[in-house]
Amino acid sequence: MHPSASAESSHRPLRPQSSASRRQPLSRPTSSLSTRPPTSASTVIPRPASSASVRPHSRLTQRPQSRLARANHQRLTGLCEDLVRGVIGDADQDKFRDQVAYATRALSAEGTTLNKAGISLGEEEVARMIRGHVQKARIQSRDALADALHVSHKLLKVKIEKDHDLDQEIKPVHIPSHLQLLLALASPPTERTLAHASAYLISLTETPKVPEILTWKKILEEEPFEGEHWEGVYGLPPGSIKNWREPDSQSDISSVLSLDSDDLDLDDSSELLPTPPRSPSPSPPICKTTHDVRVSISHRKEVEELQSRQYWRTEWRIPIQGISTKFDIGDASTLGPTLQNVLGRDSLGLPTELTHVQDRYIYEHDAVREVLFALQGRDNIMLHWRHGEYRTSVTTPRLLHLSLASQASILTALARPCTSVQHLRDFISHVFKTVGGSKSKTRTLEAFADALDSEIRLWDTWCAGKEEAICKAMNGVSPDDGLVVSLLSLEMQIRDTFGDSYLVLLDVVRTVFGDDYSTKAPPSTVTASLLDHLFIVIQKYLERGERIVAGVIMRVFIRSTEPLWGMVGRWLKDGMGVGDVDDLDDEFFIESNGLGSGAFGVGLLDPDYWAEGYTLRYEDEEDGGRKGIPTFFRHIAEPVLGSGKAVGLLKALGIDTAQDRSARWNWRPLAELVTKETGQDEAQGLFSVSIDTLSSLIHDELAPYCLMSGSWLSNAIVEECDLWRHLGTIENLFLMMKGDAMSHFCNGLYAKMNTQQHWNDFHFLNATFNDVVEAGTHVGAKEWVQLSLVRFSYRGSREKVASRTVKALDGLLLEYAVPFPLTYIFTPRTLQVYGEIFVFLLQIKRAKNVLERILVRGDDRKVGNELKTFYAIRSRLSWFVNTLLNFLTTYVIHVQILKFHEAIRAAKSMDEMIRLHDEHLDKLQGRCLLQSNTTALHRTIISILDMSLHFSKMFVAFAGDTTTHDISRHSLITKRRRTRAQKRARRDVIGFSQFMEGVSDSSDSDEEFGDVVAPESSFSVGASTMSSSMDDGAVRLDKMSSELDALVRFLRRGAESLAGGTGDAAATFGVIAFTLEDWDI
Repeated sequence: MHPSASAESSHRPLRPQSSASRRQPLSRPTSSLSTRPPTSASTVIPRPASSASVRPHSRLTQRPQSRLARANHQRLTGLCEDLVRGVIGDADQDKFRDQVAYATRALSAEGTTLNKAGISLGEEEVARMIRGHVQKARIQSRDALADALHVSHKLLKVKIEKDHDLDQEIKPVHIPSHLQLLLALASPPTERTLAHASAYLISLTETPKVPEILTWKKILEEEPFEGEHWEGVYGLPPGSIKNWREPDSQSDISSVLSLDSDDLDLDDSSELLPTPPRSPSPSPPICKTTHDVRVSISHRKEVEELQSRQYWRTEWRIPIQGISTKFDIGDASTLGPTLQNVLGRDSLGLPTELTHVQDRYIYEHDAVREVLFALQGRDNIMLHWRHGEYRTSVTTPRLLHLSLASQASILTALARPCTSVQHLRDFISHVFKTVGGSKSKTRTLEAFADALDSEIRLWDTWCAGKEEAICKAMNGVSPDDGLVVSLLSLEMQIRDTFGDSYLVLLDVVRTVFGDDYSTKAPPSTVTASLLDHLFIVIQKYLERGERIVAGVIMRVFIRSTEPLWGMVGRWLKDGMGVGDVDDLDDEFFIESNGLGSGAFGVGLLDPDYWAEGYTLRYEDEEDGGRKGIPTFFRHIAEPVLGSGKAVGLLKALGIDTAQDRSARWNWRPLAELVTKETGQDEAQGLFSVSIDTLSSLIHDELAPYCLMSGSWLSNAIVEECDLWRHLGTIENLFLMMKGDAMSHFCNGLYAKMNTQQHWNDFHFLNATFNDVVEAGTHVGAKEWVQLSLVRFSYRGSREKVASRTVKALDGLLLEYAVPFPLTYIFTPRTLQVYGEIFVFLLQIKRAKNVLERILVRGDDRKVGNELKTFYAIRSRLSWFVNTLLNFLTTYVIHVQILKFHEAIRAAKSMDEMIRLHDEHLDKLQGRCLLQSNTTALHRTIISILDMSLHFSKMFVAFAGDTTTHDISRHSLITKRRRTRAQKRARRDVIGFSQFMEGVSDSSDSDEEFGDVVAPESSFSVGASTMSSSMDDGAVRLDKMSSELDALVRFLRRGAESLAGGTGDAAATFGVIAFTLEDWDI
């Protein structure tokens, strides 16, 4: 104590009296005991004055700031080193230094800006934090916790305001910092926290008990030296006075003292009391509490009896002498030791670990219990987990009636299922510990792990039942019902009850997930692979007749398939999402390609959205394999995909079918489906199962839902979206089924070509078509086309002259704006094919128009044989063009349209409509010779059509304008006076051998016609002038006739080749082949 302590204490305010000091002192009567000399226990030493108030100023306040900072940093570094060493232990120096530096930086003043909890807060900030916790507790409906926090904080503030003791450990100034520390270290409230809060509130409302006042009356009513007020009297330790009595005789004391010290140690309730202190007072000696000797002996016997049963203790020995006795054929316990003594361990060929097994024996029923422990994954003394498997060790006890080899063989057989089940437990633990947001942890994987856990719980229950039966039999609780307790019996029971089920399941786990239980494959591939492997295993063991294993695998398979089955049900009920991005599970065999993303599902209007917005997962793009689809779902995957898209499209169209769908919705779990269909439970069902059987079962369950949604959408497409009206418009436009209107449009277009004007002008094409449509419309007539949806344009080459070749029409483009959702049926690709057919028909009509304008007329008596050649060629060209046009319009277009209309009326889904339309258009394109395998025949037809145009120009060059001039003999005679127009017309006559060369080259490469080659042409492009002699004109006409004959014959042979095929088009091409046979007549 400092010398100035007394002086300072005189100026210090007096401390308030405590409740103990305010209690009235007890006035006890004078007794002889009160005259005893004072002791250290009874002497009261006054408390010295506190030195806290007189503490001198610290020298640290006078140090420079840099020295103070260095000292604090050094002290903090030492503390951080102790902290890091206690947390991470002995680590390498680099890691240790990094951790110490991090802790020092975080706890120092430099880290206060990075660590919010390191900033010292004031009283208001801490109060605001507590109010926040109170509000959070009330939001979470934890009113008791909120009230407890509010009341305790309020009481703390009251106590701080009233208590101004300078000697207390926590200063009022530092209380906000302490509260901040407690809030930073606090954990989220638990059930114990809530219970403590409720108890705290209850303690505040209860009235405190009034302490009892000790009086002489109460003291005299008690036994001598009893009661808490006697504790510590005469220097005796607390509790030594209670139950004290004076011994009646010395014999009693000697009987107690004669007990063995070991016996006294066995009693847990006995206490070693100190020897009473010697006192000059004549008071009797005080002895410790005595105990009944018989009770101590009985306790020791019970302990020894329990220890005699603890066979797992290392010092335990079997209480029989069969080990050292000779072999007795009537005593099986002498077999093991005898064989070991006779043969020795080295001569048995055992592993090294077995040759060093200790000679420690236990009973077989105890060994069976230990093996049951091992089967349940618990610690035991028979099998030990080492190097990833259960095996015996040198500490494994032996059985008297078994040799080392036989015991090792039996335990090895029992260790195999132990190891398999333990690995499955590890796999289950790995799955359940995986973070939930990880893509590798799918719902199917969780269901598979849960199914494995259920099977292992059945395994543990079976083992516990066996152990219970053994214990009951040993204690005579249950009657003996033929219970056999042996290792061989246990192995047989395991094999008969479970077979190799867990070994098979472990093999499936390792095949799919590997030894480290991880895979980098996509979730859908993992799910499909897992379910397929399970199903293959079921089939394999059913074929072997091992129904026990198949039943266990079937239960696991059914429970593992339930998540995927539920995904299929939600897809069929809710359909595809409109405007959602990847709204399906990664393991589902249907995936979203993101085309429908955007506000209000803008991608839905894309013509390719139906085909590419939601598709099946094709994981193997090179082979086209469906690794993301389980085998038993592949046959129904396409209808399921279409059904979900149909439901989503109906929602997008605003067609409400929820009520009808809910009325017909009766989704059943897969386990219930299997149970009902097979008439057996989940474990025994589907024993005649195969992939086809399960696939048929799933198909029959899902087909009604697919048909229901598909029929709703198909009806909406026909009735609400006017499918037939738009289909008729497309057929009337592109296939020229509206003959009168399209014929007028073609005539106007051909007239522009004949006058060599700009016929491909955008405004001319659309204005001409509009005029034709409006001219054909009369009052009361039904509108066959909506003009705002039709547009003509020309995107071809301007170099091709329409008067020389029909290929100039290739650039003509006809567009029709199909409304949504018919764009899924009439896609841009299909409209392009329609456009090709339209242009081909337009080219044929162009040649027909040109030939019809040639009028061979005049006085036959005057003409003679000169014009017969022109007339013959014109007749043959007209016959071919008319035959070809009639074939295409009647036997191809008209017949195919009738078949298509009949098929589409019976369509039950959107996908079926699209498929039928694509097949219809493919047939039209093939029969019109517009596909790649008929390119040679198409070029042959174009050459004949171009020949018609050149024939017209030759006729005009020789005879003038046939529409205005009379064809006579004089018009064919060469005159010296010729007009400039006739001269230009003669110079424009060229051959068309270039087309024939193209035909020849194409026919050589055509696989359909083998060695058939198109005939060569003798016309050359250089023939720009025409001879003035009549003989030259006749020669050119003869060559044109011969070339025409060769081209038609080539076309006929091609048609005959196509007619000889086995497809549907054979009959159609047979018609044109038969018709072209009349060419030779």
